[in-house]
Amino acid sequence: MFLTQLFEERLSGTFNKYGQLIARNPISAIMFSIMLNGLLAINILWMRFNNELTVYAPSNSQAYKDSALVRNYFPDYTGTNFYEQSLLDLGRYGSIIIKSKNDGNLLNEMFQSNIQTIIKTVEEISIAHEDQTYLYQSLCARRNNTCVASHSVIFSDYFWKQVAFGNVTFPEFVTEDGRKELLDQTLGGVLTNADGLIISVLALKINFYLRQDRYLSNVLAKKWEQKFIDILQGFVSNEDDKNISIAFANSDSLGKELDANTGGDIKYFSLTFTLMITYASFVAAGGNCVSNTGHLGRAGVVASGLSILGALGLGSALQVEFVNIVGVMPFLIIGIGVDDMFILMSGLASAPKDKSAEERVGRTIQSSGVAITITSLTNVTAFAAGMLSTFQSVRNFCFYTGLAVLLCYVNQMTFLSLLFQVWLCYCVMSIR
Repeated sequence: MFLTQLFEERLSGTFNKYGQLIARNPISAIMFSIMLNGLLAINILWMRFNNELTVYAPSNSQAYKDSALVRNYFPDYTGTNFYEQSLLDLGRYGSIIIKSKNDGNLLNEMFQSNIQTIIKTVEEISIAHEDQTYLYQSLCARRNNTCVASHSVIFSDYFWKQVAFGNVTFPEFVTEDGRKELLDQTLGGVLTNADGLIISVLALKINFYLRQDRYLSNVLAKKWEQKFIDILQGFVSNEDDKNISIAFANSDSLGKELDANTGGDIKYFSLTFTLMITYASFVAAGGNCVSNTGHLGRAGVVASGLSILGALGLGSALQVEFVNIVGVMPFLIIGIGVDDMFILMSGLASAPKDKSAEERVGRTIQSSGVAITITSLTNVTAFAAGMLSTFQSVRNFCFYTGLAVLLCYVNQMTFLSLLFQVWLCYCVMSIR
């Protein structure tokens, strides 16, 4: 008990001296806080994003180790001898599902030109890389030196001749050169007669597989996937004058959707920020100059917002990737920062009224600094422990949030505490 009291007295005395120090150097304190967060926030421009789903899987799990072992035993042959079933994951691809708008039979000559137009549009997609232009034919997954694509059968004139004669068998179809091709992964909603001949097809799925066995191939495939999405979005926007509707995806579609949802949270964060400022203004308002601390309440919320920008910038400078779950961090920091702000304002209200502004700030930091230091330390410790998680998403989230808690503490102890002194001096001048 004696040691606890001694430690608290020493710590309180240190905070008292610190409070008076920043009160004597207001310009330096406020410049330090703003410059610290501002300079760190600049690094957001170079932030690295990771929307791969693998960040949500444990990095040292048995499944992860087994996958690495299989990859070692069975290399990627997408450039020489590709088979869809040989992939350990979905790989890189562009996928399209075509459907009649009135749920009619797609294997109809009236839809042939529409389907072939879509296929040709995709095959003509080009990307530029290091002053070279690449088409799908040079980026596709290959077997026997030709592109492997699920639409190779249905794009042939022979297939559509058999469609006209009603001679398309399912699920196995014999091509003009006698090869047997399975159609069950390409045609959906298939209705056949007793002889196994197709009567109608409700949907058509076309996959454009991409080569990824080399680093350059993977880079080009990723760029092609993005161009694929852009082209198909433009194609869909002109669907009104077509008899078909299409849906499309690539290997990054789920990650992109997660990113889109994270971006959608910005409006909710803006609403939260506004509500917090309104709440702080309302609670701290009223009374005379001394009791009306509405401006200080708003400053406390702003100090929390600055810490969010600083944490994102510092994490980016340290090459820590931004994952979708980090988007939750601002909501936590606003709550933590506002709690610290009310603790400091409570300490200010309890400070002796007959003392100078410098001494009142010192007493405020002395009484409240210990409390917010302990709460901030426990929060940082908890998030530091979270960085030991086997999930990369959790590690990155805890890293960014821990930084934000630390910067929020620094801002409350400098930026907001300085404003206490400015506000007190203003009140004294107003009363005089």
